[in-house]
Amino acid sequence: GASGSVDLGAGAMQYSGGIASRYDIYWNDLQITIGDGVTVAKTAPLSIGTINVNYDLTNELFNNGVQVEGSLPYTVFGQPTSWQAYIIDTAITGSKVYLNHYDEIGVNFGTRHGMNTQNWDSLRAGFAVIAGSRYTAFMLALSYRF
Repeated sequence: GASGSVDLGAGAMQYSGGIASRYDIYWNDLQITIGDGVTVAKTAPLSIGTINVNYDLTNELFNNGVQVEGSLPYTVFGQPTSWQAYIIDTAITGSKVYLNHYDEIGVNFGTRHGMNTQNWDSLRAGFAVIAGSRYTAFMLALSYRF
């Protein structure tokens, strides 16, 4: 991705790549998901008009998380519903950043896609708290996946 502002005299171009793993455990009505990921993000030189910028940043992002999902006794648009609770730990190494470690804890509710199917149609709403050293955020989310 790239962005810039001639008025502010700033710009940046970034590229990244990563790998992720996911392991699902089914226990009665519960689905427990363990996920891990590693991403490398790097900036590249960028020229906008007469402005040349090269931040020369490289960071590695490590995500580890667990999610528990269970059924709810309701349907929405004819689809079964579920609740989810999750926690994700993120650590960032490499170039200096403002926040190099944070955790996200959240819950959400919505339609549930079938186990072991390709039906990804899902409407969900939720709430999360994201906290790290010198940082706390609250997130309300509404998503539709199709």
